[in-house]
Amino acid sequence: MTLRQDPALRYSSVAQLSEDLDRYLDGLPVVARGYSTAYIATRFVQRNKALTATAALVVVTLIGGMITTRRAQARAERRFHEVQTLAHAMVFDYSDSIRGLAGATEVEKKLVTDAMTYLDGLARDAADDIPLRRDLLSSYTKMSEVQGDPFHPNLGETAAALATVQKALTIGERLIKDDQAPETRMTLATAYKTAANVVSSTGDLQGVADYSLRAAALYETLSAQNPSDVRLLLSLSETYWGLGDMFGGPGMHNLGKSRQGLAYYERALATARAAEKLQSSPDASTRLRVFGSIDTLGAMELALGHADLASRYGLDALQLIRTLVAEQLNNAVKRSALSMALDHVGRQLLAAGRVDDALSAYREGETMARAAVAADLKNFSNKRRLGIILGYLSVVQRKHGDGAAAVASAQESLDLMQTLSTADPSNADFRTDVATGYRRLAEAQVDAGQPDAALRAAADALSRYESSPTRTNTFLTLGMARALLVRGSAELALKQSAASVQSLQRAHDLLAPLHQRDADSAVIQTELARSASRLAAALKANGQTIPAESVLAEARGLWADLRQKGTLLPQDAAEAQNNSF
Repeated sequence: MTLRQDPALRYSSVAQLSEDLDRYLDGLPVVARGYSTAYIATRFVQRNKALTATAALVVVTLIGGMITTRRAQARAERRFHEVQTLAHAMVFDYSDSIRGLAGATEVEKKLVTDAMTYLDGLARDAADDIPLRRDLLSSYTKMSEVQGDPFHPNLGETAAALATVQKALTIGERLIKDDQAPETRMTLATAYKTAANVVSSTGDLQGVADYSLRAAALYETLSAQNPSDVRLLLSLSETYWGLGDMFGGPGMHNLGKSRQGLAYYERALATARAAEKLQSSPDASTRLRVFGSIDTLGAMELALGHADLASRYGLDALQLIRTLVAEQLNNAVKRSALSMALDHVGRQLLAAGRVDDALSAYREGETMARAAVAADLKNFSNKRRLGIILGYLSVVQRKHGDGAAAVASAQESLDLMQTLSTADPSNADFRTDVATGYRRLAEAQVDAGQPDAALRAAADALSRYESSPTRTNTFLTLGMARALLVRGSAELALKQSAASVQSLQRAHDLLAPLHQRDADSAVIQTELARSASRLAAALKANGQTIPAESVLAEARGLWADLRQKGTLLPQDAAEAQNNSF
């Protein structure tokens, strides 16, 4: 700098040169070099070699740690994703693949156990991960269905199914607050629908109503926004079907509102048909949903006393399910549906007075149901289906005049239902099945000339009905009244007229309010007329002629009203005709 030609660029004084020399000797930047960042940093390192080395080591360590942590995090995320993918595959792909196979129940149990372990582990780490929470919601819902949804093939684990679907709802109801995406609402609606199905096994009709209506509201909104979505329409159809069951489904726990039940069943069929029209070649799930709606409508119309219409629905459903079975002979779900259709057609044939044809239908249904049980001994749905078919077969055998065969069928049905109820004591349907089994056995024993045995069986039936809440459950109240009817008939056969009057009067007192609440039900009116007819006979046998005449007049009026409305079924015509002393 001292040698520069331009004096203006040299040191301005000896003092400035001296200061620069001192700075150089102290390791500080000098004016002669300027003040670039690189130069200043170099002089700093030269002055602070130890400190700089330490800092560099810290920086290198931090960077290395960050790289290692990031790699570990990436591996953890990859493994987490792999576990999530595996759990999803176990819940949906594997489960759905084996569901229709005979003998798959034991495998399904193992699959459910393993899948639940994976799902519970994922749930602990879900935090704010919306896609994962949605996946958990759908997976827990699916597992609950497999464990104990009575409207699908299941493992008969009602308590476990209730606990699992509650996990799903806890996740879903929190998730919907953070995410209003259509897929989230759809998944929550499905959880509500499954919850309604599972809760129906406990007899909690209010719970069924709450969950079903929540599901329907979500599905209806989504379907209005996406009218061509087949999946939504099928889910909505199944929800309407469940509401029909709850309001007036024949042969199950219901609120005794037949007309509302019929309306929901009709909406279920219309919605399933809409889904069918959207597909150029409807798939099996759509056709099964159409079948279920037609089949249930037939059962409902029969309960309303519309025998001809019920028969048309029943035969249409039977033809459709036969076609579906022929396309996939080894599918256990479809074969179970066929046995159910044969059961319902058998009831319709019996109601029409075609006893021989009804017997043929039940024999075919029995053969199919036995084959299903033999193929998968641990499948609760198959055993229950066989038990139901045997119970109704005993009714047909009674009408056919084969009392001994009717008693044997009723006893086997009861034994099956007791096995199921013992294995799953939390299932209210199974407990009711046992009560119904004892009642059917008592009815068969009365017709077979075994009134003493019938009294014992009727007492067993009543004790089970009385242990269940019946105030708002029409099905249970109707079952109790029928048990009292058969007890009264057995007592009358044993010349115990005073006891018979008490039993039959109690049956009448149970049925009268049901008839007032559900005047559309031909089944209830028929049972009320039957109770009045038998009560009149018991009163007369007990020497109470005047009250007997009054009750007989009521019976004649009820029978006449059924005849006038066209809802008197042919199978009851003879009893309606013989109302005289």
